[in-house]
Amino acid sequence: MIRLFIAFSLPNEIRNELGSIIEALRSENDGIKWVRPENIHLTLRFIGDTKQELIKDISNCIDASIQNEQNFDMSLDRLGAFPNLNRPRTIWAAPSGDIDRMRRIVERLEKNLQSLGIEEERKNFKPHLTLGRVRNPASNQRLTNNIETFKHRPLPFTLDNVILYQSTLTPKGPIYKKRHIAKLGVERMGG
Repeated sequence: MIRLFIAFSLPNEIRNELGSIIEALRSENDGIKWVRPENIHLTLRFIGDTKQELIKDISNCIDASIQNEQNFDMSLDRLGAFPNLNRPRTIWAAPSGDIDRMRRIVERLEKNLQSLGIEEERKNFKPHLTLGRVRNPASNQRLTNNIETFKHRPLPFTLDNVILYQSTLTPKGPIYKKRHIAKLGVERMGG
């Protein structure tokens, strides 16, 4: 079994900017496990443990789900936390742009994955980029204040591909391997 998820990859410039934001927040907040900038992505669907022989079928589902879709022009313009800023557990940056179109892709993806027997996603899709996970609840008030007062310029970017990632968990953090890349704006024969 291999651990899989489907996500938009981010341009390197955006990852670098997010790395700078993480560094600014890290300097004032203890007890948070921060995501390495090279691992930041916009998850469309976490699949979890999966039989390796399904990779080709899942790749075909991704291709079919984004057929005829063009690139997304997005922007990152706010920080927040799940479940909320009063009890932050996951620190995130939120994208703005054509979120409804992104949701339609996720709906198609969900339907196509279910046709392979992959269990339905229980959580509603909330597009976000995870920056860190709170490990020490004692730091919550300072963290909440820092997130509420943190200012950064909007970060415009373009999403142009959807990737099937394999995730291997290690003591030093996850290692991601690209198993399939589906480019937006590419016509595909036969879906």
